[in-house]
Amino acid sequence: MNPSSKRKGRNETQRESKRTYDHYLKGSLFCGACGSRMQLDLPKNKQGIRYAYFACTGRRKRTTSCTRRAVPVAVAEHLVADCYSRISVNEAQYTDLARQVEAAFDERFAARSDELAELTANRRRLEVESDKILAAHFADAIDLDTLKRHQDRIRTGLADIDRRLAAEHDQDQGPRRQIARALRLLVDCQQLYKTTDAQGKRLAN
Repeated sequence: MNPSSKRKGRNETQRESKRTYDHYLKGSLFCGACGSRMQLDLPKNKQGIRYAYFACTGRRKRTTSCTRRAVPVAVAEHLVADCYSRISVNEAQYTDLARQVEAAFDERFAARSDELAELTANRRRLEVESDKILAAHFADAIDLDTLKRHQDRIRTGLADIDRRLAAEHDQDQGPRRQIARALRLLVDCQQLYKTTDAQGKRLAN
């Protein structure tokens, strides 16, 4: 065998290893007996056929006294999928959880009501001031340069208040929507998990 053939064979083996060892449960499983991480292995038998399983690194590296045997990948997939049936909620539980979440957000929002009221009052004050300055200009009480200077100041103040009000709204409504969607997923998470692709399963886990 020439060197180029050796390199080609080595590269193909590396590509095969990278492709074969990519699994959506990789890195997310831990031994139920000793807590060590479960490692994905794909050894070959005497016929050159690979078989996949998750093995306890504590037992393999002898860092624990764990005696748990390796778990075939197909079994691990089934066990993880079954876990989702135990964290699903029914409609009544969902309604109760959603009510509790909304109440918690309402309480949090109410705690900031004084600050929001002050921001709203300041916005109204600047708008009234803007109208008065404009009226004064039309009455020839102030010149154009003075009008522009005050209007620029007021616009800057209004923009800052609007930004802060929008930030408060986003901090309240954004998390509300996200948690509401997450709770809704719990109603049928097992079926969703079973029907999603490998990347979806990886993210869910």
